[in-house]
Amino acid sequence: MNREELLQQINIWDAEKHHQEIINAIEALSQEEWDYELIGLLARAYNNLAMFGRKTTKEQHEMLEKAVALLESVREEGQEDDRWHFRMGYALYYLDRTAEALTCFRRVRELDPEDQKAVQFIVLCENKLDMKGSSDSDESSFYITLNLNARLQPMHRGDLEDALDELLDKSDIGFVDGGGTLMSPSGEVKSCDIQLDLNDDSEETIAELESIIDALGVPKGSKLLWTRADDETIERPVGRLEGMALYLNGTDLPEEVYKSCDINYAIEQLESRMDGIGRLYSWWEGSENTALYFYGGSYEKMSAAIQDFIAEYPLCQKCVVERIA
Repeated sequence: MNREELLQQINIWDAEKHHQEIINAIEALSQEEWDYELIGLLARAYNNLAMFGRKTTKEQHEMLEKAVALLESVREEGQEDDRWHFRMGYALYYLDRTAEALTCFRRVRELDPEDQKAVQFIVLCENKLDMKGSSDSDESSFYITLNLNARLQPMHRGDLEDALDELLDKSDIGFVDGGGTLMSPSGEVKSCDIQLDLNDDSEETIAELESIIDALGVPKGSKLLWTRADDETIERPVGRLEGMALYLNGTDLPEEVYKSCDINYAIEQLESRMDGIGRLYSWWEGSENTALYFYGGSYEKMSAAIQDFIAEYPLCQKCVVERIA
């Protein structure tokens, strides 16, 4: 079907609550065909699917985070579009990022004063924040963002969040309060954020957090971001790991190669050669290639360790190795 027919069909599916059909249809297109409107409709479908039917909290969060990532990829284009702000606010609200959601819904009201759904969500957000403020009135909190120069899918970022939260709890300095993933229009991850709620902003607490992050291991180019009481934004670099992406060609090799080779075997062999040097942290499957993301102490050592394998294994023909941290 052509674009006009697709948009008409999407409207029908949306009315019938066939949200998975919308996702399937848009994701079946090449990503070069995705534009601002289709990305927005795809994000809306993920939002709706997350809250429709029986799903675990983890499944809901993965879908909502996917919606956020899609919308982030067209943030600049969406600044004057009330639909963009509503869809972002909706996802953030159900991810318990209430203050950010409230900002989005207030922007919807500025752009479309007649939007009553936005009014309803504004009330919900304000009530939720009032309740949280009441329960936390005797406690001081300090919010800080760990911006990761890491290409981690939401589920892999979640693993890092769990490990970090455990270390923060042991040190008794705070906890993980959420996170998000920024994706490019192609769908490949660009970076991640982890939101932290610390007990205070003393230099001792920040130093303890830096020590925890260093022990956990995050890529170079990552940073801690926070705002002082005088509204000054502070940025402090963290991270000691280097990153390597291996892009496997998914379209230009003989069909027999794809049939006979096993990517899981390739990953096993690559990691065995990087034993003690680096390991696989995440991956991404695009329309034309599959990316494997490795992090370790040295990009040069990781790259050198795999050269014999990628030169011999058929699935690695025409692959690209790239430094990413």
